[in-house]
Amino acid sequence: MRIDLHCHTLASSDCRTKLEIIPEVCRARGIDILAITDHNEIWGAQKLKEIAPPELNVIVGEEVYTAEGEIIGLYLTELIPRDLTPEETIERIHAQGGLALLPHGFDPLKPSRLQPDARRRVQNQLDIIEGLNGHVSWTGWNARARRWAQTHDKPASAGSDAHRAEDIGSVYLETPQRLVQTPTDLLEALSAGQIFGTWRNPVMSYFRERWAR
Repeated sequence: MRIDLHCHTLASSDCRTKLEIIPEVCRARGIDILAITDHNEIWGAQKLKEIAPPELNVIVGEEVYTAEGEIIGLYLTELIPRDLTPEETIERIHAQGGLALLPHGFDPLKPSRLQPDARRRVQNQLDIIEGLNGHVSWTGWNARARRWAQTHDKPASAGSDAHRAEDIGSVYLETPQRLVQTPTDLLEALSAGQIFGTWRNPVMSYFRERWAR
């Protein structure tokens, strides 16, 4: 089973991927579980979950811009407001029964990353660390994230951070677990899984995305 836990749609202001094409892309890439994590929005994820075929497990997520950088909430039923403290953001995610994921947390060239001091404060509240992000500025930041996850006994995930349809599933976690229906199931699947994928040069990705607009 292949899992991509970081993907955007046209519900994000910097993405034009239409919801209707995502299931076919996932089928072609062999993606079984996809988290839609639009910037400060969940309507795209909710809509895709409604229209997706049974073989595609869509997790409703949100990449929330906190007062100190981004945190992803998974298994959400309600929108998390932006600009809250990281602590309150995670509290609201957990109040919905969701999971808090740290995306691209070690890339200093990403202005939206969760700031190091905030990361230290909430390290015990985080549930998942993104161990492979397809669009960090250097592959070494992914390696550092995986080491941090191991040190703090957190499961590592893979996220394409796709802002274009062709990038969906470019990185993924493959797990032998065949049934993932709950947040607990997901944590177990991640712990048993292995990360695969291709890092995309962010400079080339930037120009491809600009050309597509």
